[in-house]
Amino acid sequence: MPKEVTLIVMDFLTVEEVAKELRYSTDTVKKMLRKHEMPGYKIGKEWRVDKAAFEEWLKQQENQYRRPAQEG
Repeated sequence: MPKEVTLIVMDFLTVEEVAKELRYSTDTVKKMLRKHEMPGYKIGKEWRVDKAAFEEWLKQQENQYRRPAQEG
């Protein structure tokens, strides 16, 4: 019997697409990727960002700035 193979298809964004979404320059996005401030993969000379991971990262960034100030 042949083994069953599971194929995982990931939807990737380019640096240009991420930059447009964030309204950042492509240089800023590349710098963030190099510094691991944003999830991404370098494939050859090009960066790719998994769309689902980017959306999750974006939610985390939004939540970080929406937290109420702690009283103390």
